[in-house]
Amino acid sequence: MTQRPYFSRINQLARFLSREDERGYAFACIQDERLLPAATEAIIETARNKYQTRLAICQLESASPILPQLQAAMDETGGLIIQGLPHYLAEEGKVQSLNYAREGMVQLGRPLLFWVDEPTLRRISNLATDLFSQRRMVVVYFDETAEIELPDDFLQARFQEEYLSQEAYRALELQVELKKRQLREAEEAGLPAQRLAIDFALPLAEAYAELDGQRQAIALLEQYPPTDGAWPEDKLRTVGNIYWKAGKYEPAIQYLKKALNHAPEESTLQSALLSALGDIHRDIGKYVEALQYYELGLSLSQKLTKKLKDQP
Repeated sequence: MTQRPYFSRINQLARFLSREDERGYAFACIQDERLLPAATEAIIETARNKYQTRLAICQLESASPILPQLQAAMDETGGLIIQGLPHYLAEEGKVQSLNYAREGMVQLGRPLLFWVDEPTLRRISNLATDLFSQRRMVVVYFDETAEIELPDDFLQARFQEEYLSQEAYRALELQVELKKRQLREAEEAGLPAQRLAIDFALPLAEAYAELDGQRQAIALLEQYPPTDGAWPEDKLRTVGNIYWKAGKYEPAIQYLKKALNHAPEESTLQSALLSALGDIHRDIGKYVEALQYYELGLSLSQKLTKKLKDQP
């Protein structure tokens, strides 16, 4: 339940805003507004460099309805980052009008990210419950404080700390190319469909997911399903994690639950799966279920730690 490292959150938002099939909206809350310009720029840079997506920014004006402003700010491709929502909602009745606009925002056909502060987020959750409950992911919080005058330098230091190097991404790209060739050669050799799915397509899908090629990963899983319709027990966690990274939460939960059902009792695998299920339920805003999984995972982790200490 700990907060993700800074750049993991930047990457999470960049990935959300870069999904071609995403039609929803999300909220991000930043504690120190001095970091807002640099955090926004970091999201845009990550989307451009890592996902080859161009994002647009909309600075809301209080005098105009929100939907036309969003429409006018959109670029040809990519999602939209919306700033100025706290000021826009300051006028009485604006929160309710934003609530009524939620379906129209989805119909815009692009992923939308609203920057908010905590008071505004509380107003939305209390006065626009439908809008808040239909968001696409859990609210992403940035609780860092700007400790130096140039927040870009501060964020750049974190960027270098968390971001994979160009060499690391090149290695991942080479791994994908290798596994693509292995799958192609296996097909040409006429290997059985079951083996193609398990031994070649799934490893390639996993490599795509590591490179944030989520659409390609899901397409592979759908193109090469096991012939009996069920993935082997030792592959369920991998399949679930691929769906999770792609934002396909329901199938992700289904596969991770199946993996949990097959995990050895009181094992580290069982503990890891409980934690993962807690995280994914947290990500979709189902906090009661998330808390249940976290409590089960904590109890098991404490039991495993005690068992390890008791060993001679």
